[in-house]
Amino acid sequence: MDEQTRKDLIDQLYFGREAAQYLGVTMQRLEELVGDGQLSPVKRSPGEMIFLRDDLDGCRTHRPKPKKKIIHKEEIDLRQPHLQKAVNYFALRCFCQGSDQIAEPIFLRAVEKTHLTRPIEEIGAVLANALDISEEAIIMKGRQIRQSFKTLERDDLVIDRDAEEYPRLMRSKENAPAYLFLRGDAGLLKETIVAMRDRNHLGTEISEKAARLARALENAGVVTASAGRTEGERAVLEHGHRPILAAGTPLPDEAMQRQDELLGQVGERGLIVSILPPPLSESGTTDPAAAETILSALSLAALDLESDRTDGEMVSRLQEYLIQAVKKNMIDTSGKRARIFSKGIRAEYVYNIK
Repeated sequence: MDEQTRKDLIDQLYFGREAAQYLGVTMQRLEELVGDGQLSPVKRSPGEMIFLRDDLDGCRTHRPKPKKKIIHKEEIDLRQPHLQKAVNYFALRCFCQGSDQIAEPIFLRAVEKTHLTRPIEEIGAVLANALDISEEAIIMKGRQIRQSFKTLERDDLVIDRDAEEYPRLMRSKENAPAYLFLRGDAGLLKETIVAMRDRNHLGTEISEKAARLARALENAGVVTASAGRTEGERAVLEHGHRPILAAGTPLPDEAMQRQDELLGQVGERGLIVSILPPPLSESGTTDPAAAETILSALSLAALDLESDRTDGEMVSRLQEYLIQAVKKNMIDTSGKRARIFSKGIRAEYVYNIK
């Protein structure tokens, strides 16, 4: 084989992660495309897939736009290894007071004895032994968890702390959540994120201030995040170009989105982040502390919407902090959006004070 032919052949081959980057999708979405038959690797091993560029181009051209809807039973595939592992983890965690700190060491010890990406029915004995409970109990709980996961939407991401999509800043925090549940644009987690909060202050003044600041900051390349618990925090979600909702509930199901249209809107143009798995009962789960955990772990800084400072003063103080964060390598300065902070932009550029 001559050198040119060899080069042409190499240029046609893409490993799994390279293929995902080429298509502009996550590794989880790439696995789904393969599982759905929309894309076929030319070679596959337990740990890697290889694709032809022509096949990737065809997939990118003809791939239908994912539908934002709840997946029916026959349309969801929980056999994907990362989802099998998540089901097994949350089944085990149910017997650990719902605590990652208790569950993770036990789960890691179980890894030494079996492959935790296998169905709960195949590894139930190992998990039961680790927990000192009956095999029947852990398998039954695993099946309940698996059933609850079927309420997730097609493009929802379930990622553990080792996943590429897991936020670097959050991973560095003590007691970072073992899993995140994401709906929307997961790429926002790599942006500069600022939390915006208020303490349930009623009135249009706070809401208007929240809307102004959300628009101003996002125009300057900052992604705004809030828990959506108050009128002011909801204004952040409504007026931010690509807002992040830190949810104190599991990812909203179809009924919740019908009751609150804003949830659907945020999932479409921004991102919803939850650390709570799908509920095992219709009554659902609400944990306000979970939303605060997400905001604190994702955000480089926070703005208090009830502050007496003017908009310009708040932006100036925030900007000073972000510039220092760039110097400490807390912000990735490889992207165009982040570079504007390293240049020390003026407050009036971020927010046009009238």
